[in-house]
Amino acid sequence: MGLYKYVEELDNDRDGMCHQREFKLLKTVSYEDLSPKLQELLRHRGTVTKFKYPLEDAELDLLIHGEGVSQTDSFRGGEITSVEQVPIEVINEALNVLYDALNSSDQDKRFKAAIEILRYVK
Repeated sequence: MGLYKYVEELDNDRDGMCHQREFKLLKTVSYEDLSPKLQELLRHRGTVTKFKYPLEDAELDLLIHGEGVSQTDSFRGGEITSVEQVPIEVINEALNVLYDALNSSDQDKRFKAAIEILRYVK
């Protein structure tokens, strides 16, 4: 983290970002790509606050390093158990299997496939 600096010309009601630190930009992502907990933190960007969750919950490594998915443990409230990278081709292949399962004659299989697809898009 860079040194603190005060920028007087930004100390006004319009900008309000006069207290600054230099940083190295690693990646630009859209607000929608942020985890819900990071979105919560940024709702009040004018207020300095501490991230109230474990740092892993921010999922910053996934944002910075790109094309991966986090493996979560649903029995631990979605706790991340690894941040293994999964090639996009493998993800697409798995989604195709789920899409096929949606057309199964087995109602339980259709239901489980629907749940997994909805979980993925969340």
